Amino acid sequence: MTRKDLINSYKIPDLFFVYEAVDAFNYKNYLLHLFSVCTNGEKITINIIIKDIFFDIKLKSEELIDSYIDEFKPDSFEIIEKQPFDSKKYNFIRLYFKTYKERKEALQSLKDKLDKLNELKEHSYLKEKEKEIIQQIED
Repeated sequence: MTRKDLINSYKIPDLFFVYEAVDAFNYKNYLLHLFSVCTNGEKITINIIIKDIFFDIKLKSEELIDSYIDEFKPDSFEIIEKQPFDSKKYNFIRLYFKTYKERKEALQSLKDKLDKLNELKEHSYLKEKEKEIIQQIED
């Protein structure tokens, strides 16, 4: 019996529970290892190889494309039209990266900017509230 025959003879139950997901990367591909337990109690590992390393950003304006390219420095990009499950179709820019590390750094940069923006908004809100309270006290 060949290895392929042995694998094909094994029936994996349709339902399984993923109890741990570990991501990794080699020189070419992003790898996702899912450690699972089937409904019959057997443990299995599912290895997913993801060849394209990318993320999408919803485009509010086509004029922002160059700024996204300059900021995130992707290996390549494309404009796609997608429809999220709860809305109409939108254009997205899909940014492709050579390595998982580059993608992770770009996403971290995006998260840091969002955190900073939220912090500034909170600070601005608190300043406005402070002005309102002072005005109420003075009146």
